[in-house]
Amino acid sequence: MHSVVLARYSETLDWIVEIPDDFDVIIYNKGEPITDPDVVARATSIIERPNVGRESETYLHHMKSVRFNQGFTVYAQGDP
Repeated sequence: MHSVVLARYSETLDWIVEIPDDFDVIIYNKGEPITDPDVVARATSIIERPNVGRESETYLHHMKSVRFNQGFTVYAQGDP
């Protein structure tokens, strides 16, 4: 399966509901909790992270932590 990995601080993520269903949407949240019910419902997972290292820390953390499957991964900020 394909994945979208988002590094979010305070961006609005309402646009992720447009991501096709054959993508996992993994949000690394470094800001206030995400409360938008549509975003929460669309996200495959929301992972709270300390606000250090900017988005590059988030991407490297994901690469270290996840076993990759077939498909591709898109890395983006919360407001690409």
